[in-house]
Amino acid sequence: MVGDRDEDHAQVQIGYSGMEGAQTWPTSSVAIDAIASVHVKVAVLAGSLTAALLATVILRLRNRTYRRIHELETTDRDHDGIPDVYETDGHKTTDH
Repeated sequence: MVGDRDEDHAQVQIGYSGMEGAQTWPTSSVAIDAIASVHVKVAVLAGSLTAALLATVILRLRNRTYRRIHELETTDRDHDGIPDVYETDGHKTTDH
């Protein structure tokens, strides 16, 4: 019974109450703490893995973008020593 539970003799119920086949096992408070500890460890591990995967995706997209920008800024097709991005319509831009 729920009202008569002793802290050292708690019970863990697997399944929904009233559900046929629901299992109840007597456990100690130490076992409940151990189960909770495992759940916390799994949650932290899952969160860390998710963060690492998300960071990998974001960094790859960022690196791809910066690589394209670098290629555009350093391309010099006419080999005149001035990157094409600083030339307009075939005319060199000058700073006055």
